[in-house]
Amino acid sequence: MSAAPVHGHHDGRKPVPRTQDGVAAALPSAQRTEFYREMGEADDETIGGVLLGCG
Repeated sequence: MSAAPVHGHHDGRKPVPRTQDGVAAALPSAQRTEFYREMGEADDETIGGVLLGCG
């Protein structure tokens, strides 16, 4: 899973906020369920990786 860079894209798209709602909104619906599953399983050491697309 991955999301857009914090500082935006080279093609002018806006950056994705590094919040659960921001990342979920940026994902195609087919990936959103997997993202929510990963968020639900994440602990305090891994949740940042899920938000950054490294989870």
